[in-house]
Amino acid sequence: MTVTIRAGKWARQYGGKESVEVSLEEGAIVDDALQEAPIPLEKIGVILRNGKPVSKSATLHDNDKLELLQLIIGG
Repeated sequence: MTVTIRAGKWARQYGGKESVEVSLEEGAIVDDALQEAPIPLEKIGVILRNGKPVSKSATLHDNDKLELLQLIIGG
């Protein structure tokens, strides 16, 4: 199955692209897709699947779109 991962411009600092398509086995979960993204997992704040928040253990489906929002900290 094919899943699109979009992280936006902030992904460039890790050598990645703003958007990539990855091929995964049926039954793959969000965490499997994240392993294909060139972004350190600790830099990801929120994961959206098709526009809705999702956990790393959620099952993916063909043509899902993941959006990775950067973790922002400060005070």
